[in-house]
Amino acid sequence: MVDLRHNVGGAAPPMINGLQPLLGEGIYGYYIFPRRAIMKAMPQYVWSGKEKEPRAGKAAKTQQQQVAVLIDSLTASSGEMVAISFKGRSNAKFFGQPSAGYTTGNGTYKLSDGAYLFLATGYMADKNRNTYLPNIAPDVVVEYSPAGAQDKTIEAAKKWLLEAK
Repeated sequence: MVDLRHNVGGAAPPMINGLQPLLGEGIYGYYIFPRRAIMKAMPQYVWSGKEKEPRAGKAAKTQQQQVAVLIDSLTASSGEMVAISFKGRSNAKFFGQPSAGYTTGNGTYKLSDGAYLFLATGYMADKNRNTYLPNIAPDVVVEYSPAGAQDKTIEAAKKWLLEAK
């Protein structure tokens, strides 16, 4: 179970690197830049078992087991890129509520007064180049559980994982 609820973003590469054993080899996603004449689809987060991991120096063994991915309305930005890295995989199923909808790639532009403008210039796509605009919809929509109550999203995911064995 990969719980990305309340993951509002940050740096996607370290998050994805930690999940490589569940993701396996290959391209995890793309940034699509529709206005660029060259390289409209740029692969992101490519991993091969032949490459070395930064710390261990050995490739992680992949597990082709079922993965329940939990998302909610606070799963945003690079948290959504991590979620998208599981899309298109036969062993993954999404539970929860639709994500925040920050599935864009941003360009940075320095303005004449020294300020910077961050502008959405592209969007994220999964390994099959499917896009997720305006957000990522879960396969199984689960009603939000208030604090202190039984977590219905975890219960639904747990049920699916146990049935998949």
